[in-house]
Amino acid sequence: MNLAHIVPRLVDRDPTAPALTYYDDSSGERIEVSARVLSMWASKASHWLTDEMLVDAGGRVLLDLPPRHWRSIYWTFAVWSVGAEIRTSAGPPGVDAVVAMAPGSGDIVEPEASLAMSQLTAFPDRFGAIVDVAPHDLAMDGRTYADLSSSFACAAGERVMLVDTDVPETLRLVACVLASGGSVVLVRSEDETRRAARMADEGVDRVVG
Repeated sequence: MNLAHIVPRLVDRDPTAPALTYYDDSSGERIEVSARVLSMWASKASHWLTDEMLVDAGGRVLLDLPPRHWRSIYWTFAVWSVGAEIRTSAGPPGVDAVVAMAPGSGDIVEPEASLAMSQLTAFPDRFGAIVDVAPHDLAMDGRTYADLSSSFACAAGERVMLVDTDVPETLRLVACVLASGGSVVLVRSEDETRRAARMADEGVDRVVG
């Protein structure tokens, strides 16, 4: 499975359907990201990787981003779109680009606040040249596309809420859910007293974390 095609397929099915809903209980933020908007941001990030950092197939990109932040999701699909591998921790040296939120810690620093201006804004909304990958190519943290895809076991169309997953598990689960035609609720700094009401309001089928 070419994981980069997950988002285009969501757009083809229903571009306005919510792919992600993001909560940060520490700041009170809530945003909803449709399939079309997720695709737009992934395209912008793909252009940055190829145009600014010259990342291509077989490259490695460190996503030094907080767990369950919605921006990490479009970066995931951007990295896969150019045929590169995601790294979620520093690990061995040799990454081609670093995406971060802490000032001064990356080649690009994304804002934590959802409504703050991203450096990606000026990049094109469409990225047409998704790179073909082979099953044995590396997708994330040394795992191949075949290995990562074989771990997917999500029910079709389910809505899953992630509340306490680390970065690699968040990215894997989001890819799994979206590949199955479902949608995800990402929660940071969860106020557990709100969980039951949030599950009802958002139509959540299951909680992970």
